[in-house]
Amino acid sequence: MRIAIIRLSSLGDIISTAVFLDFLRSSLIKAGAEKNVAEENTAKNNAETEFKAEKNVAENLHITWIVDSAFKGILADSPYISEICDIPLRESKKQKTIIFDIYKKLKKLEKFDLVLDFQGLLKSAIVGKILKSNDFIGYSKNGAREKIASIFYTKKAEIPYEEHILKRQYAILKTAFETMADLGAFGATKSMADFRADFNLKMLDSRDRAFKYSKNAENKINEILSESKSKSGKSGKSGESKSLQIKILFLPEASKIEKEYPLDCFYKVAQELKKAFSNLRIYLLWDKKKSEIADLAQKDSVFCLLPHLNFDEIKALVARMNLVIGGDTGITHLAWAMQTHSITLYGNTPIERFRLDGDNHISITKIKQNAIVKGDFSIREISQNEVAQSAKILLNKHLPNVADSAKDSNKKSSKSKESIESKSPKKSAESTPKATKKG
Repeated sequence: MRIAIIRLSSLGDIISTAVFLDFLRSSLIKAGAEKNVAEENTAKNNAETEFKAEKNVAENLHITWIVDSAFKGILADSPYISEICDIPLRESKKQKTIIFDIYKKLKKLEKFDLVLDFQGLLKSAIVGKILKSNDFIGYSKNGAREKIASIFYTKKAEIPYEEHILKRQYAILKTAFETMADLGAFGATKSMADFRADFNLKMLDSRDRAFKYSKNAENKINEILSESKSKSGKSGKSGESKSLQIKILFLPEASKIEKEYPLDCFYKVAQELKKAFSNLRIYLLWDKKKSEIADLAQKDSVFCLLPHLNFDEIKALVARMNLVIGGDTGITHLAWAMQTHSITLYGNTPIERFRLDGDNHISITKIKQNAIVKGDFSIREISQNEVAQSAKILLNKHLPNVADSAKDSNKKSSKSKESIESKSPKKSAESTPKATKKG
């Protein structure tokens, strides 16, 4: 089965779609294998038979992701994507002739059984229409961000545009599953009951498996963290092991200024956390505002200004952090997707539509919005104390051997202290399928 996913941009939207890859792939493999086993009608429907059937379905499942070239790196190395077709849409705005190259590249792709447009824009619908496919699935006019996009789809997901972002993504998948069932791709399998269920966050328990990074990126981040640790020897309290280091990532930048938490607020959060935790290291990521963020780094030795990193390296970085704090922006969503503890600060964004929940994540807002409001800077009103307290909750809850010095400054633990690294929730070591092709 050949499936194309269209999610061209933006970073956060790509991530909130990619978190469904594990669910999509495992569901298709399970349902397809059940059908194959049933058709064999053999008495030997044992574990070995099911395993062979699942392996056969997996080998024949091909997922292509169509994405703007600017965001290709966030999807690279995913074991669930067989092929990344990156198209230079941003560049085409400046150089119109590139549009013809994009058209030819899309036309060269083999025919798909299904094309899924998670974006709901005219441009994404046109991209999908260019592709050769049996069925093209997208949102109805009430669900598409740009209503005109809905006229291009052969099958439409009925869900309001105002619904939660994850429910909207799932609605596309649900429509795809129903379409495949109608075509007899699954047969009368018990798995169809799962496809008809309403969305729940448990479906995304293994979402982090979709986000992998290269060995080069891992080595670079290890080198950066090791060098930073050697320079931060003074930050630990007397007598405490230098290996016990809490690593926090601050994200001061966002695509819109209304989504940015002020630098002086980040500084105050850092001061509160310094009072509570020893051997703390706070890393500062930057994209376009290096100068301003560098000024923040100069204010306290607890900060480490990172070099400019690409998406591959950022994934490796997020995987090593104990906590990520930032506005409603792509890298904060990446932390949630990779199941790294995170705090998301919402300002002009309607939190009920975009919040990403979970045991390891906290969302904070000052004013609840019904829609995105340009010029709303309510994120600046979020209390630094509330952010710091939320950070303490996550760190103390999930890293139980980290002492809260505000409470235990005069106590000595009788137990040996283990490293933060050993206490962090382990990333899944379960095997993942290999990609058949990389774009």
